[in-house]
Amino acid sequence: MDYSILILNYNGADLLPRCIKHCFQAMEASGARGELIVVDNASIDASREVLSSYGDQLRTVAMKSNTVLCAYNEAVELAMGKIILLLNNDEYIDSGFLDRILKPFEQDPDLFLVVPKTVDEGSRCYQAGLLELEFKRGHFWINSQPKEDRTSKRRHLNVGCLGAYRKEPFRVLGGFEPLFLPFYWEDADLSYRAAKQGWKILYEPEAVSEHLGQATISRFVPDDVRRINRRNKLLFFYLNATDWLLWAKHYLRFPFFVIGSIVSGRNLDYLRAWLWIFLHLPRIWSVRQARKRKSRLKDADLLNLVKIQ
Repeated sequence: MDYSILILNYNGADLLPRCIKHCFQAMEASGARGELIVVDNASIDASREVLSSYGDQLRTVAMKSNTVLCAYNEAVELAMGKIILLLNNDEYIDSGFLDRILKPFEQDPDLFLVVPKTVDEGSRCYQAGLLELEFKRGHFWINSQPKEDRTSKRRHLNVGCLGAYRKEPFRVLGGFEPLFLPFYWEDADLSYRAAKQGWKILYEPEAVSEHLGQATISRFVPDDVRRINRRNKLLFFYLNATDWLLWAKHYLRFPFFVIGSIVSGRNLDYLRAWLWIFLHLPRIWSVRQARKRKSRLKDADLLNLVKIQ
């Protein structure tokens, strides 16, 4: 089988029919052979009833609890396609989407991930796809709204959960890292460690998906969302940074960045994030060492940074 579409769902009974309809239309229009799987993250709404109405037209993987993107890790083991397309229940693809996103895999055996262009459903404005990773103030930052015409060689990461992955390296890499739960940076983390092992990542703006919004994250208190984001971007550094220059900059600049954020009265988010890192250091160290042994590229080679701030 050429591909498997995996729709991630949690309490999306009202969203699923439209998402599934678009998937079926895209599958019918494509010359490739594929299957449709809905990964249900222990929904408590009418999602099960909606899914059962499709009979054997699709498969369902029912999770025992909501593990957000990490639910894909288990579902991928059951998928039969060589390429897996990860899709959220509030994202919609058109009839030509599959052929556009699958074609690059035929041309390059070292391609791990093809990232589509995501636009807002209402305004059709660019929402996600390109991503720039920067290193400043002693840790990594993500610019999720770069200009689309930029030619920076630092585009290695996926934004959002939608993308087409080569199944076997996804499995070997272990999928999304549970340490990042409940959200943020887990997709960037998977892409970055794949790139450090020599896999290629491509942005394909001709493959366009429409997105309704951040349904999962919107359920959280804004202050908690901010804290989780800042914790996880620090976790990203501790799991992935191996170049001595990055670590030197981290020790020299990040403490002053934390102190500055406290003195200015903004919040204690970065101090809490640092403390969380140290409390979980044994597990982080174990994951980090396993990754380091498999890495082929250095951070500087991957990021192509002329100047690290």
